[in-house]
Amino acid sequence: MVQKTTFKIECSCGHIGNLSMRENDAPFSTQWERYELTGFNGGSSCGKDPGCMSLKEVFSELAPTCPNCNQPIIEGNIKKG
Repeated sequence: MVQKTTFKIECSCGHIGNLSMRENDAPFSTQWERYELTGFNGGSSCGKDPGCMSLKEVFSELAPTCPNCNQPIIEGNIKKG
């Protein structure tokens, strides 16, 4: 089964975007993950097949920056709640 999770990301300047993760966690099949970034500059997608990535790896690979203030976006920019 493919599951989708969306993380809201907010830059310190107030700009908001999203990081969406799709993963296959079905039993008896190969696990994979795909990440897609929207609302920020940088890479648009990445993934690992088979396996999974830490959020630190995802942010490192996508290297997102804010389109408003050009600040780098890091794992700490994920909004909680």
